[in-house]
Amino acid sequence: MWIFGPSWYVSVVSNRTNPNELLVRARLPKDLHRFLALEYPAEAFPTIWTDPSADYRYRTIVPRHKVARIAHKAVMEIFYDNFKNEASKQSSKNEESSERMSALHDVWQVMFDLQNGLHRKTHFYGKNYAALVDQGHYEDDPFDVEPSNYDLDSLHDDAWLDEEIDPYSDYQDGQSFFAAVRQGALDLFGKRSATR
Repeated sequence: MWIFGPSWYVSVVSNRTNPNELLVRARLPKDLHRFLALEYPAEAFPTIWTDPSADYRYRTIVPRHKVARIAHKAVMEIFYDNFKNEASKQSSKNEESSERMSALHDVWQVMFDLQNGLHRKTHFYGKNYAALVDQGHYEDDPFDVEPSNYDLDSLHDDAWLDEEIDPYSDYQDGQSFFAAVRQGALDLFGKRSATR
């Protein structure tokens, strides 16, 4: 489970060796500290270790019921009506750089694009798609159709957004996928697909 708070982000999964415990991971150590501080005083934190080879570098094991208490407290502290605005306030209060907010906006944008079916259409039709193929990002056209068969300039009209789209079909090449979505949306509309 991914959990975002206004000043922290953690990933929580089961501890493979003990079903009564959860492994709580974070990209940044301060995120793990802020999450744990909802339940533990600093001097009583569970042991945190670093695994440089793991995708989530900072880790700790917490009893399952304690994570449930932390999640409950986080929910009970929601008195804001806009998550991004609250995250921005917390970021300013903590004197953090703009990198956290930039990352949160990126998450928001990618999921907004998924909601609107942009990821498939942009991935397929976006002007950047042919360039990605030319640069060797795709060995084959994922849709078995040559991009050159389409008039890409005619797709500035966003009427196609109303089409029914299965957001999970024809998904390939995860690393290039988000780059294609982002650049394709910029190419198609000349700006972000929506105001953040």
